[in-house]
Amino acid sequence: MNNKGSSIAYTLLTLLVMVAIVLIGVTIYKIPKMKSSETEQPAKTASAPKTHSSEYKKEHPVADTVALNGKVYTVNEKQPWAEAVAIKGTDIVYVGDNKGVKKYIGEDTTVADMKGKFMMPGIVSTHEHALMLMGFTSGLMMEYTQNAAKMLAAVKEYVKEKPDAPMFSFGGAYEGRVDIFRQDIDKIIKDKPFLMIAASGHGGWCNTKALEVAGIKKGEPDPIDSFGREEDGTPNGYVASSAAVVYMLAKLDIITQEAAVAQAPKVLDDFAGNGVTAIFDAGAPAFEKATFAAMGELEKRGELTMRISASVMTQREYMNEGAFEKMARFVPMYNGEFFKVETFKIHADGSYDGWTAGTIEPYADKPESTGITSFTPELQQEITLQAAKKGYDIHVHTIGYRTVRQTLDTFEAVRKAGYDKVRLTTAHTSLVHPDDKPRFKELDVIVNTFAAMNAVPDETNLSRLGKERYHGWGYQPMKSFLDIGVRVTMSADSPTAPLNPMLQISIAMARKNPGETEFLPPMSEALSLEEAIRAYTIDSAYTLRWDDIIGSIEVGKRADLIVLDRNLFECTTDEIAEANVLATMVNGKVVHEEAVDWSTPPDILQGTDLYRLYGGREDLNQTD
Repeated sequence: MNNKGSSIAYTLLTLLVMVAIVLIGVTIYKIPKMKSSETEQPAKTASAPKTHSSEYKKEHPVADTVALNGKVYTVNEKQPWAEAVAIKGTDIVYVGDNKGVKKYIGEDTTVADMKGKFMMPGIVSTHEHALMLMGFTSGLMMEYTQNAAKMLAAVKEYVKEKPDAPMFSFGGAYEGRVDIFRQDIDKIIKDKPFLMIAASGHGGWCNTKALEVAGIKKGEPDPIDSFGREEDGTPNGYVASSAAVVYMLAKLDIITQEAAVAQAPKVLDDFAGNGVTAIFDAGAPAFEKATFAAMGELEKRGELTMRISASVMTQREYMNEGAFEKMARFVPMYNGEFFKVETFKIHADGSYDGWTAGTIEPYADKPESTGITSFTPELQQEITLQAAKKGYDIHVHTIGYRTVRQTLDTFEAVRKAGYDKVRLTTAHTSLVHPDDKPRFKELDVIVNTFAAMNAVPDETNLSRLGKERYHGWGYQPMKSFLDIGVRVTMSADSPTAPLNPMLQISIAMARKNPGETEFLPPMSEALSLEEAIRAYTIDSAYTLRWDDIIGSIEVGKRADLIVLDRNLFECTTDEIAEANVLATMVNGKVVHEEAVDWSTPPDILQGTDLYRLYGGREDLNQTD
C-alpha cells in the first residue's frame, strides 16, 4: 500500500477509535432504588470514563453517591449552606459547591440532581416511644378525639370485626378529658377484659372483667396508684396513671412480645417516612426484652433503618431493683452504632390532664390536690445517684413544676458528687417555676420539649393551672432556656402526639396550631427556624452521644440526610407544617422514598434530568 493509502487507512482507523471512545464514554447516571433491607453498597451504574488519575483519587475518593444542585442546610456553623454532597459508603466525604464535587465522581458514582430541593440532616428526636408503639399497634389505634361516644363506637366496631384480636385500644382522648366508666365498656364487651389506653399513655379506662382479672376490688387498697372509685369504693373503671396502665398491661397480658416484634417494620417505616433517622426511646416496660432483642438482631443484619438509643424505666419504688438489673444486663449487650442501651429513665410524675403532675400550689380546678410525685425526694435522689455512679445517662419525666424542682435537687446532688460527664435531661419540662430556670444552666441540664399538643392554647391546662401559671410563667418554655445558654432539644413523644417533626417545628415557632390565629402566650418563648432545626438535629445528637457522627452535614459524619419538597427558609410556619419528606437516607442508604417510579428518571433527590458526564467536563449541568 502506498503512503497515501496508508495515510487514509490510518485516518479512518483513528476516527473509528475516537467514535468508539465517545460511545463508550457517554454514560447516563441515575440513583438506583435501594431498599431498607439492603446491606451492601449502592448498586453500581453503567461504567463512566475515569476523569482523574489513580493518585488523584487517593486524595479525592470516588463517591458512591453525589447529590448536587441542592439547597443544603448543614447545621454546621462554619459552613451553614452548600450545593452538593458526596457520600462514600456510610460517610460524607464532601460538602460544598457543584464545581468542587466533580472531583468525587468516578465510573461507579451515582449522580443526583436535586433541582434546588432542600436537604438537611436527618431528624434526631430525644423522646419517642417507638418500641412501645410496636406493641400498641397490635391493637386498636384511635385518632385523637375528645368525644367519648366516638371512642366507644370505635371499640364496638373493633370488637365486632376482630373478636380474636388483642382486646385493647390506644388513643382517643387524654385522661381526665372524657368520662368513660366500666359500665360503658361492659355494654360492648363483658366476657373478656378490655383496656382503653388514653392518648397520653398516662391513664385509661377498662371494663369490669379487666378489673376483676387485675385484682382491683372494692374494700381493698389499690395495688398501685391509682384507680377511680365509685362512692361506695367500687372501682369505676378509670385507670388514673401511667404506672397503673403498665400494671394492667402486665396483669391482663394482652400485648404479646410476638405481636410487638411483628409490628416493628411498620413502625420503623413510619419514622423513616417522617424523616426521623435517630431517636431516644423513652421506655417500653411491658416488652423490653422482645423489642430489644429484635432491634439488636436487625442491627446485626444491617436492616435497622433508624438509630435507637433505648432506656430502661422505673415508675414506682417496686420497679427500681428490677430496672437496675435490666440495665446491668442490657447495657453491655446492646452498645452498637444503631442500637444501644445507656440511659436510665425515671418517670417522676404524671400529667396535668389527670391532676397527677406534681405542683407546689394546688390545682386551680381541684384545690384539694397538688398532684403526685412517683418517688419521695430522698428515694429519687438515691436512685439518681445510683444511676450516675454506674455511668448511666439519666432522663427524667418532669411535667409538674414541683417535680421539676425535685429533679433539679437530685441533679445537684449528682454534680456535687463529681459525676460531671453524666448527661442529665428533664423530659417534657412543661412548666418551670421562674426561680428554677437558672439552675438548668448551673447544673448543665438538657431540656427536652414538645410542641404539638403542648405549646398551643389548651383550655384544660388553663383550667388546671390558672392564667398566672399557665400564661405568666410560660407553659412549654423553650426560648427562655436558650437565652441563658441551656441546651434545648425537641421531640414528639409519639404516639401521644403526632410524630411529624415539621408540625412540631411549625408550632415551636408560632405557638399555635396551623391554620389558627390564637397562640399560646408568651410569644417570647417561640423559637426561630434555625433554633428549632438545631434542637431537632445536632443538640439532640449531643444528648444521645451521637453528635460526633450525626446531627449535621459535615465531612466525616454519617450520611443521615433528608430531602423535603420545599425550602423551609422560604415558608410560613403553616407551610412548614405541610412540608413533605421526599427521601430519607441513613448511613448512606435510602430507607424511604416518596412514590417514585424508579424505572424512569426519578423526580426526587435528583430531579428529572439524567446526567451525561464526559471525562474532565467543567459544566456538570450540560446535557446532550
